[in-house]
Amino acid sequence: MGARPSVLTLNDGSPDARLAPLEALARAYRRALLRLSREGLGYGDARGDGVLREVLSSFLNQARGLSSRPEPLVITRGSQMTLLLAGKALVRPGEVVAVESPGYTPAWDAFRFVGAELCPVSVDHEGLRIDALERVLARGRVRAVYTTPHHQYPTTVSLSAARRLALLSLAAEHGFTIIEDDSDYEYYYASRPLLPMASTDELRSVVYIGSLSKLLAPGIRVGYLVANEQLLEKAVEARATVDRQGEPALERAVAELLEDGELQRHARKARRVYEGRRDHLVSRLRAHRHLREMLEFDVPSGGLALWLRAREGVDVEAWSRRAAEKGLLFVPGSAHGAERLARQGFRAGYAALEPRELDAVVTLLGKSA
Repeated sequence: MGARPSVLTLNDGSPDARLAPLEALARAYRRALLRLSREGLGYGDARGDGVLREVLSSFLNQARGLSSRPEPLVITRGSQMTLLLAGKALVRPGEVVAVESPGYTPAWDAFRFVGAELCPVSVDHEGLRIDALERVLARGRVRAVYTTPHHQYPTTVSLSAARRLALLSLAAEHGFTIIEDDSDYEYYYASRPLLPMASTDELRSVVYIGSLSKLLAPGIRVGYLVANEQLLEKAVEARATVDRQGEPALERAVAELLEDGELQRHARKARRVYEGRRDHLVSRLRAHRHLREMLEFDVPSGGLALWLRAREGVDVEAWSRRAAEKGLLFVPGSAHGAERLARQGFRAGYAALEPRELDAVVTLLGKSA
């Protein structure tokens, strides 16, 4: 039998774990484990390691303009747990959560898990459509609106400043909470991004969630939730019930890397690498005559993926199946929603692939088109 052909995965926008400062993390983890073992390694605070909460609070205030203290912040095992805790703290069974559509379906799953009814709200080139949300609000009460404003998932567009202000205004008028998911804020290329809505709202109507996994590697599960004290207390109660606490040694090690600037240096290095990979993929797609005729896309100002839109008449799901037969895996946009915008597109994560791998991706996309 011949060797099994290698398979390339065009993921939805994961970082490249090969770039992560894993040796520095391993050394910090060992120091943390020894230090904590001397303290007994007993049960800790369900909100997470106090040192990491202190350091992370300072980091978010400095880098993202928040006015946070360590108290209204809980460390989680990644963004999915954070979404679940936010839903549990906010939503009672039967209450409505408005979600971007196409959107991040793992978040939809988390909200459904706590009993929420989901109401899709369309997006366009400026992100979440405020006029569409207003029509939803006119039909009845909405408990929360989930949004990915920095780089909308999956389309990568940024929510415009005017729409951010309009969304905050609607939240104050109608009494709903904005769940602001900002997991890839560090990855900007052309210019610094708009500050999070949580930086201007002082947590009155915004729950702010993020993940350090995007800075390190998907398998290193460290996320966080910042909310007002009332909501945070409910989130901590839910966390203590299902998980008791996080992993103190890992959290303390991450705190060390943040405090000494290791993660910030890594973010600057990764930005340069990922910008180069974005530009490489863009140039290869534009140079491929067949793909140039089949696909449209806008070059995002940051993030870890392109949103590729197939022209009318292209069956993206069939394309995905043909690509898989040739050794390229990608998820058709129908996984992100039922709208035509979703069905006619797919995400092309470039960050985890080196230029030679991106060349192979473009070749396989062309051969399977």
